[in-house]
Amino acid sequence: MFKLFPLLLLALISHSLNAQTSPCLAYDSLRVVIIGSSTAAGTGASVPDSAWVNRYRHYLQSINPANEVINLARGGYNTWRLMPDYFVAPSNRPSPDTLRNISHALRQNPDVIIINLPSNDAAIGTWLNQQMQNFIHMDSLANSQGVDFWVCTTQPRNGSASLKSIQIAVRDSILSRFGTRAINFWQGIADSSLSIDPNFDSGDGVHLNDHGHRILMQRVINSGMADSNLIAYNGIDLKALAPTCTNCSPCGSSTTNISCAVQNQGNLNSSSNLVGLLIRENLQSGQIDTFRQALPQITACSSFSFNQTIPTNSGGTWQLRLAVHDPNDSILFNNISNIYPFTQKPELNLNLNDTLICPQDSLYLKANSTAQIRWFESFQSDSVLQQGDSIYWPAMQSDSLYLQAFEGPFYYLNQLQASPSSNIQWNGCMFNLIAFADTVTIDSILFTAGSNGNMAMECRTINGDYQGHENDSTLWSAPLRDSIFGAIIDSSYMLNFGTITINPYDTLGVYLYLKNPVQRLSYQSTGQRASYGDSNLQVELGSGIAAHFGSIYQPRHFRGSFYYHHGFNPLGQCQSQRKLMRLKVQEAYLNLGQDSLHNTNLDLKISLGSGFGNPLWNYSAMGDTLIIPANSYQAGDSIHIIVSAEDSMGCINRDTLVVRFYENIGLNSPEASSLNIFPNPSTGTLNIKAYPYAFADASLSIYDFQGKRVADQLSLSADGQFNFPTHLTNGVYYLKITYLHKREFNARVLLQR
Repeated sequence: MFKLFPLLLLALISHSLNAQTSPCLAYDSLRVVIIGSSTAAGTGASVPDSAWVNRYRHYLQSINPANEVINLARGGYNTWRLMPDYFVAPSNRPSPDTLRNISHALRQNPDVIIINLPSNDAAIGTWLNQQMQNFIHMDSLANSQGVDFWVCTTQPRNGSASLKSIQIAVRDSILSRFGTRAINFWQGIADSSLSIDPNFDSGDGVHLNDHGHRILMQRVINSGMADSNLIAYNGIDLKALAPTCTNCSPCGSSTTNISCAVQNQGNLNSSSNLVGLLIRENLQSGQIDTFRQALPQITACSSFSFNQTIPTNSGGTWQLRLAVHDPNDSILFNNISNIYPFTQKPELNLNLNDTLICPQDSLYLKANSTAQIRWFESFQSDSVLQQGDSIYWPAMQSDSLYLQAFEGPFYYLNQLQASPSSNIQWNGCMFNLIAFADTVTIDSILFTAGSNGNMAMECRTINGDYQGHENDSTLWSAPLRDSIFGAIIDSSYMLNFGTITINPYDTLGVYLYLKNPVQRLSYQSTGQRASYGDSNLQVELGSGIAAHFGSIYQPRHFRGSFYYHHGFNPLGQCQSQRKLMRLKVQEAYLNLGQDSLHNTNLDLKISLGSGFGNPLWNYSAMGDTLIIPANSYQAGDSIHIIVSAEDSMGCINRDTLVVRFYENIGLNSPEASSLNIFPNPSTGTLNIKAYPYAFADASLSIYDFQGKRVADQLSLSADGQFNFPTHLTNGVYYLKITYLHKREFNARVLLQR
């Protein structure tokens, strides 16, 4: 299956490579000769590979393996020792070293020479003018032979004020005299006292540590020295670099970000109608998806970087490639990049159930996920309310919650690299692994093969430092085993020996070797022992040793990496987006109406109303309507009707209604319309007229609002006047007037004394 996706995201960002690092370097081989003193020779760095010159050599050769960096530097040297062969030094100054000076550097046929003399001239009292004269002399000689001469400034050094003043003066003069061919080794290395910043001091107040050497290497790269000497390919040559994932986690995402870059390694600008294709192949299903980008013109010897967002929600094992097309590019082999492989599990799936909170109620909220669910009160909160797939939530609290899924394992995963390179192959290697505050578990070990073929690997351990016990096999554990099939020399392979645990602040000696004595692994033969590590794990290197114990060779640095886990990581390895769960508050309410009076002579009928179902009455009733037949109760009785029912959202609603019964006092009889009662409201006395009736022979009964008779057989005066009994309080009363025991008149009166 093949799919073509439209443009998803194009982010124009600055070139991923430094502006001074030209892609055109890939076409031109460069020979650089370094002359200088101890810093250029590597003093202060923990291992040679960390020295700035060796770092710079590795950098140039990563661009083009044909690039060369020849290092002639030697500790203790100064400008006098680097002067030309023919130079005659003053009587109180050392003579040139003809195997390490400017003349010998020129005999190497270099493209460029870099001189690095941090402070030795000032230390022996060579003043500013003498130093600058020597630098200018060497520069003139190099220029006469068509070779660029680049000068590193002085570096800070702990010492007297007079020494520092010379250093500063020489620094400023180099920057002024050599301009763009001066490399600033002072800025950022010195502290406020003009000494070496303690962060970069190797410990002697003179030389830089690994961090300091790294900065010097970057300064040389940023200087543009290499770019100024290149000869670019004549034309357009676009190279697609292997894409990389910038935000990948073990689980997929809808917004996986892939960083892409295209280089123009030629000296002509590319076409303006470029097309970039990010190609994703699913190695499990075989499906190929292509994400198309329109790219701008890429100028000569420059790069263009962009980001592409791709969906990886479903998880899978993929390989990515970047392809670029320019109709004017005739060199096609590098128009498609190397493969970038990566594997992700499916994105965490967090399903929210429909939620409802009912009045005067509480509930359990639920969410579904295969991972651990945590509940939060706000989007930003780190405080976990509850862990699990449900939470009990009282109704009086807020109407929303946030939840997020987390997938373990819940520990920190790390990688520790030992020696990044090797220069020798041998059968076995010993080293120490040291844990710090956390228990460390070694999950796997990456090693580099030093021979071809199938390999049977064995690993033994010893509690504590291995040194002194290299050949006492009784102290070592039984071997753990793993196999590699079809190994290729200088290729790396992962070894899985099962769980290897190191307790906090313990040292574990490790003996890694090939069972076949003629097979080899790779390591670095160096002049001193070294340690690599971080705040969790340290590897202390090391010794070379034959299979099944034997001769010891040291110091040797194992080439490989250790993959391990430690501690407790509350975030786990994958996290879903934090989602809002909003509680639905019921909008419709069950309402049977106001408490009321009901005539005993009529059926009582009460209905739920629309939107409710499954009622439960406290009287024997079925369905949505309760019916109480007439004459079931006497006047003055009252009943409490209670019902519960579900609304359309599934919420249980309840209501109560009080009904009081009264006799039929005929408030709606036709005679009531001919009755004239005044004043109403009354303060206690009423006048009652009903023409043509006279009420001398009438009797009157009074009922309260509840239908209860509160006065009976009362008489009216001949003119129809009536006084309320004094025991009656203010309120609404119903009057029932009976004329000659036959005709009835009814009225409602408000008593307000």
